[in-house]
Amino acid sequence: MGEEVAIFWTIERLAGVAAFAFAGTWTPGPNNMMLANSGATFGFRRSLPHILGVALGFAAMAFAVALGLGEAFQASSTLREALRWGGAALLLYLAWRVATAAGPDLDPTPPVDRLGGDGRADASGWAG
Repeated sequence: MGEEVAIFWTIERLAGVAAFAFAGTWTPGPNNMMLANSGATFGFRRSLPHILGVALGFAAMAFAVALGLGEAFQASSTLREALRWGGAALLLYLAWRVATAAGPDLDPTPPVDRLGGDGRADASGWAG
């Protein structure tokens, strides 16, 4: 038992992760705006699948980065450029959809009723 074990979770590292998690949770990004709108329109209970989908989608993205996807993007300029251009194309597509959308519907549709919520498509999570 003469081996020393490196401690990964120091107080400084844990404080940094906690600060990042707090800022990411309460910063008004696209997911928080969708969830606020869904909650205000349909209430907490009917918006719960949407809430869970956003949380699970973002957690899955973070897990993929922890498994090495982040290293792959750091090592390959081709992957970084593909992500950059893909993100730009997605934003242009979404802008086009918003610009050409019909007027507001007076009969609101139900909130997202599946787990998945679109947290995985939040570009701020990938670009941050």
